[in-house]
Parts: sequence; structure tokens; C-alpha cells
Amino acid sequence: MENKEANPKGILNILSLIHFAITFGLFAVGLFFYWLQDDWVMEFSDMGYKFPYAVPISAVLGVFAGKSLFRHQLSSLNRVNTLGAKLSGYMTASIVKYACLEAPGFFGLFAAQETGNLAYLIITVLMVLIMIIERPTKNKTELDLNLDRELKLEFEKSIKAN
Repeated sequence: MENKEANPKGILNILSLIHFAITFGLFAVGLFFYWLQDDWVMEFSDMGYKFPYAVPISAVLGVFAGKSLFRHQLSSLNRVNTLGAKLSGYMTASIVKYACLEAPGFFGLFAAQETGNLAYLIITVLMVLIMIIERPTKNKTELDLNLDRELKLEFEKSIKAN
């Protein structure tokens, strides 16, 4: 079997599809839970004995852990010389970042469904908004990978050719 170099446009399309599926999944389940619950309350003083600190802390930790793991994985790509390997590593790092954002979002949905408190649902909406901001784009990929001139030209050429 022939070992082909990764197609940059294909990798960006796959990464965009994965991002969309994760983001839309979190949004759709949140919407479903919202319509499923009849008696929502919005209380910050009595947020249920199980979740008052766990959900917001997990959201903050998810954002910072996702960014930290993403940067750490990207820093290991500085030693890689091929565009395909860099893009494959970038895709892995991005998926880890998305998972770190998705997990607290679902935790917030679970807490909202258990307690009927909209405050937890709002945290999930914030996680969805952060996911939307973190959407993969060509420009973001170029900046994140910090491509040298030669690899940047190869990346641009591959994107335009396909």
C-alpha cells in the first residue's frame, strides 16, 4: 500500500466535520433537555447540594486544560518537518481540545437536568459558544502550527489545488 502525504484540505474538512458534530451534539442535547424539563428555576443561592461548585469549576478547568494540552501537543510538532505530520498532530491536538470543552458541557447538561436549574444550562451554552469560537479555519491552522515559509507555501498550494 502506498504511503500518501496527508491532504491539508481533507484534514481541515474532517476536523471541521468533527468540530461541527461535537458542537451540534452538545447544542442538540441541551435543547432536548431544555424542552424535556417543565419546571426550570434560576437560582444561584440554592444550586443543589451536588453541583454548586463542580460544574463551573469543571468548565473553567476544561477550557484551561484544553488550551494547555493543545499548546503542549503543538509544541511537540515544532520538531516535525513534514506538513502531513504537522497536520495530523494538529488534528489530534484539536480533538483533545474539543473533548476538554465538551465534557464539562455535558456535565452541565446532566446537572441542569438533575436539578432543574438554568444556571447549569447557561454554563453549557457558554461551552457551546467557546466551541464555536474554537472552530477550525485555514488561517487559525496556519497560525497555530507556526509554519515556516516553505511549509506555508505548500499548505497554501494544497488548499487552493483541491
